[in-house]
Amino acid sequence: MASSTSFLPCLIFLSKDSRSSVERLDIIDSHNVAALVYSRRKHFINLFVWPYQEKETDLTGSGSHQGYNWLRWQSGEMQFCLTSDVSATDLRELKGLIRQ
Repeated sequence: MASSTSFLPCLIFLSKDSRSSVERLDIIDSHNVAALVYSRRKHFINLFVWPYQEKETDLTGSGSHQGYNWLRWQSGEMQFCLTSDVSATDLRELKGLIRQ
C-alpha cells in the first residue's frame, strides 16, 4: 500500500555529512506527518513535520514524559515537533540548526 501526504516536507541537512537516517510517513493526532530520524551521541531524535491548520490548538512549547523530551514550534505554515531521550538542551540546539 502506497502512502502520501498532501504537502512536501523539506529535508533538513545539519552538515555536509549529516542527514536523517530514516524518512517515513506517520499519523499523529489525525495528521499526516513526515517523520525524519536523526542520531546524536548514539540516541535517535524524531522530527515530525506537518502543515499548520488554523483550527489546531496551539501546542508550541516543550516538556518531558517518562524520560523523553519534546519541543514543538511553528514556522511559517508548518508545525515541527522534536522528540527524544536526549537532553532538552540538545533538542534546543537541533531546533536552532533546523531554523537556520
